[in-house]
Amino acid sequence: TVYNCSVGSDLVLGVPSRHGYEFTEFNTQGDGLGQTLNGTMVLNGDVTFYALWEPLNYVIKYYDGDLYLGQTEAWYNENLSLPRWETLLSNNSLSGGKFTQYGWNFAGWTADANGSEIEHSNGGAVLNLAEAGTTINLYAMHTQTLNLTYNGNGATSGNVANASYDILLNSKSEKFAEFVIKLASNSYAKTNYSFKNWAIGSTSGAQKSSGANITNVDLKLTYSSTFNITIYAIWQGNAYTINYYNGTTKISTGNYVYGNSATLKNFSTIGTVNNLAYGWEFYGWATANNTFTRVFEDGQYITNISVENGAEITQNMVINLYSIYSREVSFVSGLNKSSTTTATQFWNPYSTENSNLSSVLAEAPQTIEAGGWVALGYRADLTASTATFAAKTATEIKPAVNAFNTLYAVYSRTITIADLNTTTTATQHYNSAGTVSTVGQ
Repeated sequence: TVYNCSVGSDLVLGVPSRHGYEFTEFNTQGDGLGQTLNGTMVLNGDVTFYALWEPLNYVIKYYDGDLYLGQTEAWYNENLSLPRWETLLSNNSLSGGKFTQYGWNFAGWTADANGSEIEHSNGGAVLNLAEAGTTINLYAMHTQTLNLTYNGNGATSGNVANASYDILLNSKSEKFAEFVIKLASNSYAKTNYSFKNWAIGSTSGAQKSSGANITNVDLKLTYSSTFNITIYAIWQGNAYTINYYNGTTKISTGNYVYGNSATLKNFSTIGTVNNLAYGWEFYGWATANNTFTRVFEDGQYITNISVENGAEITQNMVINLYSIYSREVSFVSGLNKSSTTTATQFWNPYSTENSNLSSVLAEAPQTIEAGGWVALGYRADLTASTATFAAKTATEIKPAVNAFNTLYAVYSRTITIADLNTTTTATQHYNSAGTVSTVGQ
């Protein structure tokens, strides 16, 4: 500033100001070694005065949460290195901060009590953090690794890689810096099941879809939480349909879910036995149309249904069940029905051919001791004639689907007929039902 005044007159200078500094005096030399202007001065010629200044200081206080760790006085416009975290702990005879016991590590400082970013590093250089004559608080920011472990929860194949993420905590607010984590896409598989969701922390935890984003809010973390979190695969049983066949006719349909309790339908409520007159009764369900092997009983309770050869139940799979019948085949033999044995025969009515019909073991007919009778086999009526099924000894036979299921043993003997001039023979038959054939004379 230039002041114009007359020689010999008084000079009065105002008090200057400078941001961050305090004015001390005017001096005729910039180093302060000249003449100090005190009050007024009579000038006898041109003169230059230099304003002299003293920098003002400010205070930096350090906190770990609400724990005061110390402070630093800093001069305005002066570069300053912040104290190291380790030094602050040592000065307070601390082995760690408030959060150390929970696995947190010091990461830096923030002046924002609710901040989510590191503003200053450990021991970092700073300049003019605050206005001269004021105090600024720095709060510790801490970091920790969040580990996500994926669990297949009964998966029969596949793998999902685990993942780790670094997260920040503001020690003052005890809040995390917002983070978003993308859950892995599922690559597990479980026989008979389809993947539904990921469950966080436990199988009953909150569920998120494959590849979904989650935040600290979803994880429900606090600074004292465990940061090793397991993510579980949640499965749902595959839906499947059962078609019920009686012969070649589909008589009903049912929808089921693998793993859910259910009962198969009762045949009596959905179908009628074919060839009932020949002793057939419903026996159960087969899983193929060319077999009479029972896989399921009538109205059977099921949870985890299995199909032929243990095949996997895939989503929306269709399973066909075929009715199979059984009947008791009776073998009557001996004199006047003196002996009866039984055997069970099975039939899959999908085909009327004998390929879907089981054989039965016909025991050797009982011997008739008197009269010279010789067993021939069995037949399905009361006629005293030849055998339909030769069975002099125990023999596998296959009575037809539409044949009666009681078989009678038949026998034969040779009758000799003699008169005065000739001798002839004839064959006579006996049916165990009690009928005897006649022979001519």
